[in-house]
Amino acid sequence: MVMKYKLVVTNGAQNDIIEASGWYEGKKKGLGKLLILSFEKCITLIIKNPFSFALIYLQIRKANSKKFPYSLFYIINETTRIVTIFAVIHNSRNENAWKNRNNEF
Repeated sequence: MVMKYKLVVTNGAQNDIIEASGWYEGKKKGLGKLLILSFEKCITLIIKNPFSFALIYLQIRKANSKKFPYSLFYIINETTRIVTIFAVIHNSRNENAWKNRNNEF
């Protein structure tokens, strides 16, 4: 039997999601909700197979949202079987912005 991974989303990542969805909702009603659904689909894929996404630096992995230009940055703790998403960053931003978050986990 394959053990599933638990999910932790840091406060910083939660704030990223809230900010992004608010921005999109301000552009067009309902678009913020579609953004959140896109993130949820991406998170589901991460939890199902967390090792399938690109390893970009040491233990940091990056998964791209399919319908919106965002990347989800996360680490995997194999001992506790916890995936921690610590940043959700728009692809037009410097992707190294996740480095400012490494004190959250």
